[in-house]
Order: sequence, then C-alpha cells, then structure tokens
Amino acid sequence: MFFRKRKKVKRPLYRRIINVFIYFGVGLIALLMITFAITQTSTFRNWLRETVIEQVNSSTNGQLFIERIDGTVFTSLILNNTTLTLEGDAILKAGKIEIKTSPLKMLFKIIYFRKIEIKDATIALLKDENGELNISRLIPPSEEPEDMEPSEFNWKIQVADLSLNGIYVKLQSYSYKNSKANYDVINSDDFRVNDLNISLAAFADIKENEFEVTINNLSAKPNLNYFKLNELSGKLLLVDDKAAVTNLNLITDRSQISKSAAISNYNLLGDDKGRKIEDASMRVDLAATDFNFDNLTSFIDATNLLKGDVTTHVSASGSLNNLNIEKLIVELQDSRLEATGKLRRITGGDKMTIKTVFTDSYINQNDANNLLHTIELPVYEELGRLTFDSLSYTGSPLNFNSGIKLKTDRGNVSASAHLNLEKDEFEYDINIGTKNFDIFSFTGIPSDLNSEASLKGIGLSPGKIIAQLKLNGDGSTIDGNYFQNLDINADGSDGIIKTGLSFI
Repeated sequence: MFFRKRKKVKRPLYRRIINVFIYFGVGLIALLMITFAITQTSTFRNWLRETVIEQVNSSTNGQLFIERIDGTVFTSLILNNTTLTLEGDAILKAGKIEIKTSPLKMLFKIIYFRKIEIKDATIALLKDENGELNISRLIPPSEEPEDMEPSEFNWKIQVADLSLNGIYVKLQSYSYKNSKANYDVINSDDFRVNDLNISLAAFADIKENEFEVTINNLSAKPNLNYFKLNELSGKLLLVDDKAAVTNLNLITDRSQISKSAAISNYNLLGDDKGRKIEDASMRVDLAATDFNFDNLTSFIDATNLLKGDVTTHVSASGSLNNLNIEKLIVELQDSRLEATGKLRRITGGDKMTIKTVFTDSYINQNDANNLLHTIELPVYEELGRLTFDSLSYTGSPLNFNSGIKLKTDRGNVSASAHLNLEKDEFEYDINIGTKNFDIFSFTGIPSDLNSEASLKGIGLSPGKIIAQLKLNGDGSTIDGNYFQNLDINADGSDGIIKTGLSFI
C-alpha cells in the first residue's frame, strides 16, 4: 500500500491553453532579453556598422564610412563620424547622428522618433551646368518597371524632437566649389549657410492629409552681408483643405517680424476638387518692427532702390477675388500712412480693382527721399511735413479715380482725378484747388494762391488732343500783385489750341 501509484490528475483544456501562453510569453521575453543583450555588445555594433556600410556602398553610387556605432538598435542609435562621398566629393560629414525611437508605438501604426539629432555636420550639394544636383546621382535608376498602381501609406510619423546643431550647408556650382565669398544679394551658384541650428517637432498623417510642424527655434548665418537669422519660431498646420501659420516670429540682426495666416476651402497638397485658390478664404496678420530693406534686398535685388527701416502692420481677410484690407499702417522716422480698402480680382492683371482710403497720414519729405535713395527726389523744405486730410484711390491700374486733400506749411492743396488709360487715346478729368498756397518752392516767386482749376480731355498729342482747361484764381497774390479776378481758359481740338486770359 505504501507503493501504490498516485492517481493522475487530468487538467482541463483551458488550463493547458493558459500554460501554453505563459510558457510562450516567458520564452519570448527571454528571447528578447537575450537579443537585447546581444545588441549591446561591441561585437554586434561592429557587425551592424559593417553591414550598413556594405549595403549602402553596394546599392548606391556613393561611399559610406561610419567610424563607430553606439547605443542599441531598439531604442537609441548613435553614429559617430559619418561620411558619405560621391565621385570624390563629400555630400555629408557628420560628427554625430543620434536616433531615439519608441518601438511600442508601432503597435498603433505610428513611426515615432523620440529624438533625431545631427551635430557638427557639413552638407555639400553641388550642381552642374544643367542645374542637376550631385545627390540626384547617388541612387542609380532602378531596372525594375515602375509600379503605376497607387499605394496607400496608412502609418503616422511623429518626431518629438528634431535637432540640427552646428550645421554647415553648401549649395554651389562646381565652379564655386571652393568659394568663401560673401554677397550683398544671394548668389544661387554659391549659397552657403554656416552655424545652422534647428529645433522642431513634427507630425504627419499622409492618409488623412494632416501635417503639423512646430519650430521652436531656427537660426543661421548665410553668406550674405546684410542678413543674419537670429531666430525663427512658429507653428505650421495643414489639415485637408485648411492651412495655417501661427505665431511665426522672425528676428534678424536688423528686423523683427511677426505673422499669422490661414487659408481654407482649398487643398494645397491634394486634390483641389475643382476649387480655385482665388476663391479660398484667407486671413493674414503681419507686424514688422523696424524692418530693414537690406534684409529684403539680400534676396530680391530689385528692392535695392529702397533703403532704411520701416514699421508695418497689416490685417487682411477675404479671398484673392475679394480681399478686405482691415488695417495697413506704414511708419518711417517721421512719416505715417494708414489705410483701409478692398482689393478685387488680385490675380486678374489689369482687371484687378483697388479701393483704398488713407487717414491720419503724413509724410516727411526727407523720409521719402531717404527711402527712395537712388531716385533723388526733390525736397521742398519750406512746405514742411505733408499732412493728408484724405487720400483715396478707386478703380483698376489703368482706369481709376483718385482724390487728395493736402496740408502744408505754405497752404493747402486738394485734387481729384479720373484717368482711363485703357483706350488708345487716354481720357482724363482732373480738378485741382489751392488755398493760401505759396508756390515759391517751385518757381522762386512768392505767392498766395486761391485757385480752382480743371483739365478735361482725350489724348495729349497736339494733332489729336481734345481738351479744355479752366483756371480761376480770384483773390490770389503773385509776386506781390493782388488779383481780384484771374481767369485762364484754353481749348484744344483738331490740332488747334485756343487760349484766353483775363485779370483785374
């Protein structure tokens, strides 16, 4: 009885299934731990380095070199002293490339980078006489036929921290490959950026057409004499048919600009569904403090005619077919222009129409002369600051009405005009009035003009002109002579101009 065989206990099926899962889980964890431990060894990292180099060198036209790999392939990988060359020219030299990932996010179809950092790197892009970049020859053309079937990428990509520190970027023609020159205006054959630093976060869902970039800081020193980017920050958002730029701040060594803008009802990247960008709803708010035109001239040579600092505030909303200028303020040292208005059919060329009204505006002539420094505008110091009680413009570039009421230290001037330049012989209807206005600055003759004048006609050539001029200067003084009554009339037609003058 002491050696009686114990009765075998029969376990239920569910218990055996649970045990199988437990053993499988323990085995999988053990395997992962062993694999993780192996990837931490220098032997594995050397094997990985050699494998990566071999694969890149065999599948591309370039030559890759990596001095050392640190970290682990699962969560953190660091490439030290990496060089990629093509045809004897180094495309990339990087002291450190670090990539930190979160593999568990892949369970949710998210390619997640906790950190991507490139430090102390040189990126050299060279272009030939046809404008083709050397990097375009890095990967040889595929011998396999191109797959024309559209494929859907339904993974999301997220980068929590992308950092570029101490980057030197060169975009040059081969003839400028060793250039160290700086320029007043950007040279597309020799553009170099030193000390490029970027810190940003990004998210992309290509399937849903959703993109987001948050720039924490971007700074750079290009090879331009009058432009240095101290800071650029802001947020860019694109969701389906909506896009926005918010809190965009740009600070250079000479300017400071803040901007926010948004557009909706138009897909900037995908199918626009027949919609036109002219009909898209948009809003723009811009503030430029002490904006220096040298910064703009560094990229657009034509703006070289403008010089100095200007402060600008702009608020606008609507569409390119119907844009409301809610606020436009331009300030120089002792000048100010403030306007509201409407712009219609902005992309329509000569069909565009403009309606603007200026208020609380004045101009110091020296400011205008300094701003347009290449033109040498005449400055009439005796007139002092020019104050606009009103200034308006309505119409298209070639057919418009304009009006002005101007105050000076030497009297007042008012004017209204209609010009139609769309016809072969353009039409005009101009009215000018003065009150106690002294024209000594223009003629050298002291005066006190109280006048009303009108000029209406078609054409200017003597043989085709049809025009009528009327001027009344009752109560005016010219060179010490008082005119109780002063009338000048002129009529032109059929190549003949008749004039009449009467005064008392």
